[in-house]
Amino acid sequence: MPNLTFRMQGPGGAEATAQACGSSLARILHIFMLMSCNFDEKSGKKLITLSTPDKRCQIKVEAVPLNPEAIGILEKNVDLFRALDQESTESLSENILQDKREVQLQLKTALRDTVNDLSVDRIWCLGPRRCGPNLLLNGFNEHGSIWQKSTTPVCQYDSSILNGFQMATMAGPLCEEPMMGVAFIIHDIQIDAQPEGSTSGLHGPLSGQIVSTVKEGCRRAFQSHPQRLMAAMYSCDIQVQAEALGKLFASLGKRHGKIVHEDMVAGSSTFVVTAHLPVIESFQFSHEILRQTSGLAMPQLVFSHWELIDVDPFWVPSSEEEILHFGDKADSENQARQYMNDVRKKKGLMIDEKIVEFAEKQRTLTKMK
Repeated sequence: MPNLTFRMQGPGGAEATAQACGSSLARILHIFMLMSCNFDEKSGKKLITLSTPDKRCQIKVEAVPLNPEAIGILEKNVDLFRALDQESTESLSENILQDKREVQLQLKTALRDTVNDLSVDRIWCLGPRRCGPNLLLNGFNEHGSIWQKSTTPVCQYDSSILNGFQMATMAGPLCEEPMMGVAFIIHDIQIDAQPEGSTSGLHGPLSGQIVSTVKEGCRRAFQSHPQRLMAAMYSCDIQVQAEALGKLFASLGKRHGKIVHEDMVAGSSTFVVTAHLPVIESFQFSHEILRQTSGLAMPQLVFSHWELIDVDPFWVPSSEEEILHFGDKADSENQARQYMNDVRKKKGLMIDEKIVEFAEKQRTLTKMK
């Protein structure tokens, strides 16, 4: 990418430098415009159309959510999909082939209303790591399927498309964490052949441009839908005495824990409490419980499941009723936004947060002499 801070030597001095900076800025804006997204109004689908910086490749991508049944099938058969990706069809054992046929039938039922008119045979790849809970479907030709190894490539740059999909699902746009439960459909890809004898231009090889374009297209297609976070949950089993039960519930409520089951041990004053606690809220939880209950509660944390946080991290009050209830700035706590900002801070990513809210307000501090 051109550098905006370079200096030119030779005739012209400052004027030549300004012209060079202006041309570089125009070139950068031109590249950004080529990467802008457009919605296809004719088909009624949220298609994202992206072009590589040199205009030689254009890709149309759509993102659709997967239902919980399909996600469960993909997560349950990780070993099967890993074997299908690494080995040829002829070298697979009979048990794996039988499992493959059963999973195909299960996915065909689960994806009946999800991937529109595309069949399960169009599943091109899974991600991330080629065995995750996300799908890439081929919607522009009949080549390429995870179920059958084929010597015929889908297109000339199919490896670049797959690598871009893997990168997009490995680091989502919210907080650079892996995606879950998303199917990306590539409806069309147009590649202009490079003339013989020509070399890579300013933008580099076309294969690298396609990787970046597919990655950006998948991210923007994902952002065209409502976005949610999936939180890892611990199953927390706690044995607590009756006199410390209130302090235990207070500590769990402060960390967004949910009480699932509560039972009293017969013949004693001990309660057995089962709760679900977000993993991100579990740091120093054991020490806090022991301190608050004076050692009368003993927690045990075991990973349980993933739970959807059904709150939009980018939600702001819009209607009149919401503004009256929450205020113009929605001062009430948004759990999903707080989690997202915490993760982005730890990773050094940019967050939308005001450091100074009232810059004109001055406070004078004086010392007592």
